[in-house]
Amino acid sequence: MDYYTQYEVEMDKDTELIREYVNENHFENGCLTSVFNGWAYELKWYGHEEDVREVSRQFPDVLITLTGEGEEKDDMWRKYFKGGKMQECHAKITFDEYAEKELR
Repeated sequence: MDYYTQYEVEMDKDTELIREYVNENHFENGCLTSVFNGWAYELKWYGHEEDVREVSRQFPDVLITLTGEGEEKDDMWRKYFKGGKMQECHAKITFDEYAEKELR
């Protein structure tokens, strides 16, 4: 079964230089080029960690943030890449405590 995820990528600097690198060196990887160019959002991109780590190794001073939201209602995450390393963070959905003064 295929699983679609909506991706969004952000970079803290060198945005155009990184897009040029991805387009010139990874043109065969439609998922990577689509996400880095903002062309596609819902994809089956099972190799996203490996692909973004490789780009991150080429630009070790740039923080690349990849946010994903899968088909399942609680599948939301953010992955930070810098210098080929990755930190993975899953969304935590919380509710405010009951406060009677908030009743309207």
